Amino acid sequence: MTRVGNIEQVMLLLREQLQRSSRARAPAGKEAGRIGGATLRPLDRVRALAAFEDLPEKELRRAVVRGILSEEFGDAVGVDAAFTRLIDDVAHAIEALPGGPELMAQAIAQLKGQS
Repeated sequence: MTRVGNIEQVMLLLREQLQRSSRARAPAGKEAGRIGGATLRPLDRVRALAAFEDLPEKELRRAVVRGILSEEFGDAVGVDAAFTRLIDDVAHAIEALPGGPELMAQAIAQLKGQS
């Protein structure tokens, strides 16, 4: 059986949450708004942020959610004010899930290379 990593588990949770909350909206394309083929993927940027020891844990959790959503729906969604509210809502939803905080901590450790 294939082992699903913590980041993949968080992505699955996020996809499920987004699908439930945005059934009425038109889906944004994965490549929407990409400017000239960006060199770093959103999760690569989160990995770089995870290396900073000074970044508060709450901000790192938000960055993980932002990275996963941007990875899924494209960087263009990141400029939308509603997207910022969605990030907060999703981060709170993950924290409220049984085992959610532990799953997020494991995903962050994986991004930091401490898995």
